[in-house]
Amino acid sequence: IRARLKGRIKAALAAAVADGIRPSRPPCCYLGDQRALAVTEGGHKIFLDTRDVGLTPHIALYGVWETHIEKLVRRLLRPGATVVEVGANMGYHTLAMAEAVGPTGRIHAFEANPRMSALLRDTIAVNGYEDRVTLHPLAAMDAPGSLSFATHPSHAGSGYVVRGAATADYTERVTVEGARIGDLLADVPALDLVR
Repeated sequence: IRARLKGRIKAALAAAVADGIRPSRPPCCYLGDQRALAVTEGGHKIFLDTRDVGLTPHIALYGVWETHIEKLVRRLLRPGATVVEVGANMGYHTLAMAEAVGPTGRIHAFEANPRMSALLRDTIAVNGYEDRVTLHPLAAMDAPGSLSFATHPSHAGSGYVVRGAATADYTERVTVEGARIGDLLADVPALDLVR
């Protein structure tokens, strides 16, 4: 397993270099308890899950993740915009959107995975974005209730709703609460973006 993970990390780093990303980053700081603190290319601090081999290596070493999505949301958003983000994960795109909407905008970030929502909560706080980002540690569902959520320990962004037996690789399970976005945001007059 360790050799396979090392191979995936090497492939991710090679892909980043092929995309023109250069390793001139401030150091990533391991904080213990499977948490690290890094700085994004845009200068935001972000807490990362060190077990993750998907996005954590890119952000820790190069400060970027899915630059095509980041460019798109920055192009679409203006100061004062209201955004709903479903599956905010550790918050990389949340940070870019929070900067784009400015202090008069609002981001409603939904993240059901307790491990990810804890990192996201700290990321929001360390960047001083509590005034513009509301974290909803819930699953976005068609009706209020709870559901079983399965995650892969080394792929932070790959969780899914379990209906029956989970696959063998998705060994972590948690029951999470869910709500309807429309119920929670009933007093929000309009949304500028749902991501």
